[in-house]
Amino acid sequence: MIRGPFVRGSGAGVQGEVHRRRATTAVAVTVASVLCFVLAACATVVAGTSPVPPPREPDRIEPNTYSQPVSAADKVALELAERLRRLDPCALMPEAVVGKYGELRRFGPEKGFDTCTAVVRRPGDRQRDLSITLDLSAPPRGEEDRAVRFGGAEIERLRVVGDSTAECTRWFALDLPVTAFVDGDPPVRTAAVHVVEHFRPGVVPETGTACEAADETHDVAVDGLRALPARPTRGPGRIRLAAADPCEVVGLFAPENLIQWSVDADPYRCDYSVLLPGGGAQTWSVRFGLEPEGAPVAGPDREGTSVAGRSIVLRRDGDLCTAATPVEDAVDTDRVAARTGGRTVPTVAVSSAGTDCSRLAPLVAELADLALT
Repeated sequence: MIRGPFVRGSGAGVQGEVHRRRATTAVAVTVASVLCFVLAACATVVAGTSPVPPPREPDRIEPNTYSQPVSAADKVALELAERLRRLDPCALMPEAVVGKYGELRRFGPEKGFDTCTAVVRRPGDRQRDLSITLDLSAPPRGEEDRAVRFGGAEIERLRVVGDSTAECTRWFALDLPVTAFVDGDPPVRTAAVHVVEHFRPGVVPETGTACEAADETHDVAVDGLRALPARPTRGPGRIRLAAADPCEVVGLFAPENLIQWSVDADPYRCDYSVLLPGGGAQTWSVRFGLEPEGAPVAGPDREGTSVAGRSIVLRRDGDLCTAATPVEDAVDTDRVAARTGGRTVPTVAVSSAGTDCSRLAPLVAELADLALT
């Protein structure tokens, strides 16, 4: 947790700060985004991978501290978050590796920008699929996970769910270089390969397929990390929001109003608390991620609205309110002739508890404009 005191500027809120400093760019980005979504004329982003470069020395990264004083440990956390945003997870599990298990139906980021998922149809059985996901920000395994052996490797979890699903997960330390100074060892980040095998009810396949895929994908990913494969910066595989920093908003506050902000283990999340005009405080959580294309806008716990032409969905979950808005074209992970619903939309979301949902709409619109500038 990073705390004040911070001394700069007056007590304006984030909307005012962002608006004054980014107004011209925000208008241009908003107009382009609105035309894209209203006219549905923008090209679909096709998920892909960039070639894995040869092993190289890591670039030195000077962590962005947003003009705020931070500790050495927090500098390391900021650097690791930036390295993760630059890393291409799909280059760590090449199609040639996951495709050996059958016909590749989907491939690309589906669960988040720091993940890659491959869905494979096993040979000779249209009701049998294998889903392989590499998650570079997986939480450490819990006590409920039991270790088993497979091929001489320690697999952290193996279980059969019901009578039609088998799962296997392998956690491992994500060995990323750190150039920022830190007193002692840098923090260990955890990654995981999670494999789910779906089969016809009551027809249990041969033992070991899920763990075999987890084991091989892990080995290839660990080898690939040495090359630090970068995300595509141009072409159909590029996702601009995947390279954006959700904590950039921190540097736009009047710092005397910034109470605290958190360097989260998730490189696409930033939590911060600010003083409000007239007293009181509010905490917000900013999240960059992927949401299913065509998700319902209206319902008992959600409603649609717009700010300056930008479409926004307000969702309520008890006391928690979330405002979300799409910022780019859909990411399509489907293979040709395999329309399985693998389309997601890069989305900026902001959540807060105990607040009027309508107040989050202009805030998420400003944050969305900031994210792509």
